[in-house]
Amino acid sequence: MRFMIRLVLLGFLLSGIVACSNPSAEKKCKNDDGCLAAQTCVKEAGKDEGVCKAKSSCDTPCKSKDDCKNNQTCEAGCCKSPSTCKTKCQAKSDCTNGQDCQKGCCTNVGGTCSKADDCPEKQECIGASGTGVCQACGQTCGTNLDCSTGTGIQCYRGCCRRPPCKSNSGCDSTSSKKYCDTKSGQCVACLVNKDCNATRTVCNPKTFTCKKVECTDSADCPSQKPVCSTTSYKCEEKPVCRVDSDCTDPQLNRCDPKGKGTCKRGNCQACTADDECGTSDDFCVKSSQGLKDGAKCLIGCKKNSDCPTGFDCEEKVGEKYIVGKGISVCFPRIQYCKNPCQANKCKPKTEFCNLEKGGICELRPAPCKPCTSKDDCNEPGNTGNTCLTLGTSKFCGKACTTKEDCPKDQKSSGGATRDFACVGGQCTALDSCK
Repeated sequence: MRFMIRLVLLGFLLSGIVACSNPSAEKKCKNDDGCLAAQTCVKEAGKDEGVCKAKSSCDTPCKSKDDCKNNQTCEAGCCKSPSTCKTKCQAKSDCTNGQDCQKGCCTNVGGTCSKADDCPEKQECIGASGTGVCQACGQTCGTNLDCSTGTGIQCYRGCCRRPPCKSNSGCDSTSSKKYCDTKSGQCVACLVNKDCNATRTVCNPKTFTCKKVECTDSADCPSQKPVCSTTSYKCEEKPVCRVDSDCTDPQLNRCDPKGKGTCKRGNCQACTADDECGTSDDFCVKSSQGLKDGAKCLIGCKKNSDCPTGFDCEEKVGEKYIVGKGISVCFPRIQYCKNPCQANKCKPKTEFCNLEKGGICELRPAPCKPCTSKDDCNEPGNTGNTCLTLGTSKFCGKACTTKEDCPKDQKSSGGATRDFACVGGQCTALDSCK
């Protein structure tokens, strides 16, 4: 009997030793009074009894979702933020685009990012949206209590930081990062150059940080290099040209602004190669490409309003591409850069300038000229003549209302002077048409 009592006492003693050897075992409780000073009593929803947990493991105790904020849920008596995992995984093979599987979630590793959610936990996205880089955060955390005090500072995905911002008001106006990049939700040092207050500093568009440069204005530059580049922010020599008006040579009146600028051949100037013409959008168009008085420089365009008077923005002449598919130039409507008829002095009453034949002067179609259709009787732009039928013959006639509308002193094929009368609305030779 004594032996049995000793065995029972030994059992109790051993169980006490085991319990004491496991200091991490969670103690049951009904309220905080039953826990240590550094602990709190955490209860699951609907239960009267909970367990003691370290206060730092639960920022906001709760009984239901109503006790939580910012879309948090109540889990095991603690308010927890919803999962930001877009693609769940079990292995790296479940992920795409170079992502790795970390804690059951496909996550960017060392690659580009747009926001903190694109990076693994305890990393944040540094840089512009879409071109940022995942880097270790300045202060890691497990809960909000691990973060130093500061307006709006929270533990977000293992980093002490402000929650994603939507406007500048979401950033600390007293810190060095007081501007909101709404695409990434990050508070940054600058968005545009004017956000950088220090002398000769500009905003780096890739990192949204202010960087020191040689100049921000030409006033910062010496006389040897008097111009401040608006792209490199370095002092440069004065360019040859930046706009067409900088070019004074009438043969080289088109500015290619690349580099220091070069004055090149402008619209309709004679050329032998594309490089001689203005910008990279301009081309040397030859006769084989539809320009009848080529080769000439034609300027590039997107729409008709980009072109000078008398030119249209064209990709094709007929069914043939002028330069190539998707490339348009200002093309003259008459297919000549210079109208040849302006130089030729045709006799206004008896001759006309035939543009189809290169601007030569031709006799106007005369009454009694044999014809098959009215097109044989009219020069371009003149619709006064028509093709008449008399018996089995067809001849050109001129519309009229009085004799004054008809030709005078018209020579016949035999050289005699021929007189005309207005008969039936048509000018008719008095010696008849034969």
